[in-house]
Amino acid sequence: MNLSQIRTRIRYRIGEDTEGFWSDVELNSYINDAKDDLFNAIMTLKKDIFIKTATLSFSANEKTKALPSDFSRLKSLRATTSGYESTTFSPKDLSTFEFIVGWDPLNSSAPPDVLFDVFQNMDDTNKAFHLTISPTFPGGIAIEAKYHSFLPDYASDSDEVLFLNPHMGYIIDKATYYALSKGPSGDYENYARSSEARLNRILGNLGRLNAGGHEFVEGFLEDSF
Repeated sequence: MNLSQIRTRIRYRIGEDTEGFWSDVELNSYINDAKDDLFNAIMTLKKDIFIKTATLSFSANEKTKALPSDFSRLKSLRATTSGYESTTFSPKDLSTFEFIVGWDPLNSSAPPDVLFDVFQNMDDTNKAFHLTISPTFPGGIAIEAKYHSFLPDYASDSDEVLFLNPHMGYIIDKATYYALSKGPSGDYENYARSSEARLNRILGNLGRLNAGGHEFVEGFLEDSF
């Protein structure tokens, strides 16, 4: 289902087939808000639903690489260069750390324990995330990064909203609630209750896949352990 189709369904619910009190741009923003609500709620379960993999190829003595543009948070790192497969990675704040440049494999019997740091470059226009490692490698190293990706906002009418059908119902109900809560009229409380019920069912189904128990209250996940 694309953005235009979702917006059409919301317009049916709010009783406004074409732009009037609510503009298309405004409804798009409500759809994206609902998408973010659902994404953040699912992420509280720590489920590996939005996992992607990228290979970062560090050249000789290179210490920093940009992470993919849809990076949200890191899950794991693994060296894929031959001979370095047993390398371990440990997180450390490297912002004030004196880097070890050029690990010498001739004077070591095993790959090192690599320290790493993930930081966001606030001076960059895109506020991109980067991965920094220490020590660096004179021959370079390839590192496989598994990461949680975020979902970009939908802007074009043809943008596909990639959620399962039960999830789409939540997005439509929650976006309808956001629209009707602005006015001028409408039973927005009904859509508030409906969207929360849908979210609880979604999280409940996901939660049953977890080893631990969970309690779901007003659409938000609360750990019971």
